[in-house]
Amino acid sequence: MLVWSIGRFSIKAALLLFLTLQTAAGRPIPAPPAGSADKPGATINVATSATSRAVDFELRDQYNQLISYRFPKSKPTILIFGDRKGSEQIEGWVRPIWAQYQDRVDQRGVAVLSSVPSFMRGIIRSMFKSRVKYPVLLDWTGEVAKSYSYQSGQANLILIDQQGQIVLRLTGGVGKEGLQQLYARIDRLLTVS
Repeated sequence: MLVWSIGRFSIKAALLLFLTLQTAAGRPIPAPPAGSADKPGATINVATSATSRAVDFELRDQYNQLISYRFPKSKPTILIFGDRKGSEQIEGWVRPIWAQYQDRVDQRGVAVLSSVPSFMRGIIRSMFKSRVKYPVLLDWTGEVAKSYSYQSGQANLILIDQQGQIVLRLTGGVGKEGLQQLYARIDRLLTVS
């Protein structure tokens, strides 16, 4: 695979993040690697109170389609933010969530690409388009990520209820405790609807 590095951004790392999210498009998903949920050193920061309302936003995906997020919605939403470094933690979260819930939740990846120079955007978009069929939202300025209090350098999962309240934040690598808390919250949201 061709790898270009521009500042802190590596196309290979970003593509890895979004190729992982492609599996949520309905393709069979293999089980996570053995022991990935118990990986030593994985850090999870869990905020369990609903402290804020989700921000409505619009971003374009790699196909240049404008995708809007407006609340309320008919099902729970999981936004998964990742930059180059955080992309290494995404796969451990995406696979078990998709295996557990498939399309009962709206799971969407948001690429935090604010470190990509503007003259490289077309090239990056073309690479995503040629390799990732599932739409991935491209946050070129980082403003959407900032509005969701994105913590750089790690995966950021935001669980949003149908009314638009943020009910859970998970940051870092996957772990049993984090998955259990996420599943419990999603299950409650699904039984309410």
